[in-house]
Amino acid sequence: MAIVSMLVVLTALFCLVGCGQTGKYVATSYKAGPITMDLTDSNSYVELKGGDEAVVSIDFALGKLEGTGTWAKGEQANEVIITVEGVEYIATVEGGELTLDIFGSKLIFKK
Repeated sequence: MAIVSMLVVLTALFCLVGCGQTGKYVATSYKAGPITMDLTDSNSYVELKGGDEAVVSIDFALGKLEGTGTWAKGEQANEVIITVEGVEYIATVEGGELTLDIFGSKLIFKK
């Protein structure tokens, strides 16, 4: 039984890294309704590190969020909960893209 439990834990850890959720995502665009803003020059990023550490640096005309926090898988498929300074932000990760719901709109990041 212990071997099965160990295999489950190792598979889960492999999936966190191998399924592509960890890594540094760089901001590419901001979407609010029909408006899309290019953010490729903003130097904003979200980094999901191994374990549960998250580093967030978002700085553009409509707001700023910087800090180190944590991240965890959410209840929905591809959902990630990023917590910085006690505030939870919901993101989805699919392929090499992270979409963060923040400031009442969506920020799109790519690896």
